[in-house]
Amino acid sequence: MEPSFAPVYPRVVPNDRSHSLRVLASLKPAQVFLDAYTTTRLPQDLSLFFRAPEYFWSLTPPDDFTLVALLDDGGDEVVTFYDPATRAIVTKDLQDFENDFDRFASWNQFVGALMLRIAEGSVASANAPRIATLLGFPHLDRLLAFARSSNNDPATYDTERRLFLATL
Repeated sequence: MEPSFAPVYPRVVPNDRSHSLRVLASLKPAQVFLDAYTTTRLPQDLSLFFRAPEYFWSLTPPDDFTLVALLDDGGDEVVTFYDPATRAIVTKDLQDFENDFDRFASWNQFVGALMLRIAEGSVASANAPRIATLLGFPHLDRLLAFARSSNNDPATYDTERRLFLATL
């Protein structure tokens, strides 16, 4: 399935780099998120997990599109947006753009979800304390306890994950 807006001609959209960076900075993220706009090599290979959403900026969204692109997942598939109407952080899969992949009430919840994704990787998990510090994530002990206690049953994991992230 194609995104609801396919690339037509690359152009600068209202969600261009400078606007996105201003909105991202207003969320008071850790410096590494802002650095993603100026370098492709982030410490601890974090660019594998997020970077500036260059590909999204080349797309032509509908005129009534109001979300602000902040980051992508490092692979041009999932983009993280700020929704100015609700102040939520929203992730969307570009192949299923009509639906939210995830919706977070706060930046900290988004960083928690990102940290869970990173901690699930065997190489990254060894560096979890350093990565949590870089991401400005102060809840690493709670996150690791959740990850250990979760049964990873696909039928219940999403609900458990959402409930955990809501506590951040």
